[in-house]
Amino acid sequence: LVQDHGFYFAKNANAAKGGHGGGGKLEEREKSLRVAKEVCSLAASLPLFWDSTVCVRVDDVDTSVLRALILPSADTPYGGGAFEFDIH
Repeated sequence: LVQDHGFYFAKNANAAKGGHGGGGKLEEREKSLRVAKEVCSLAASLPLFWDSTVCVRVDDVDTSVLRALILPSADTPYGGGAFEFDIH
């Protein structure tokens, strides 16, 4: 996501990978494990219906980089729209 798809927070994500986050290796490992656990739970918890859905894509290299696509129901003011969010 960061390199290939114009991820909005690419600069921040790349800086964090470079070790400028201020945390130690143990802290970074704990953070990565927590993010991976949360991402795994998304498959069962995100709404997936014909009329509305939420899709999330996780970067192959950095699991703290995500992109979400929300397709709202037609009976809402946002119906017919597609909303994309970059998350870091």
